[in-house]
Amino acid sequence: MKKSDWMLLQKILGEISCLEEIVSDSSLEKFLADWKEQKAATMTLINIGEKANKLSTDIKSASRDIPYQKIISMRNLAAHEYDVLRFGQVWELLTVEIPVLKNKIERLLGEKD
Repeated sequence: MKKSDWMLLQKILGEISCLEEIVSDSSLEKFLADWKEQKAATMTLINIGEKANKLSTDIKSASRDIPYQKIISMRNLAAHEYDVLRFGQVWELLTVEIPVLKNKIERLLGEKD
């Protein structure tokens, strides 16, 4: 694994830790009512997408189980079409899909160290 990919994946894990902190003492109802949590989560998702977009094609090919294009598409939606985001779906992404992504990246880093 290229050092740059390793570093980007580590940074993605750091962003995921931020998301975990955002949702740790929250609920769907609280999240939907709290614009600060929504903005913080959205910016963090944008950061994850930015880093995913910088990963090499080699690492993307070697880890096809990680939905890089979906991650990048979410970044684009959050950055360019924020007003159409459905925060109920964002909550599901944060609480269901992000933990799976974290697990996949941790396994990838463990396999490729």
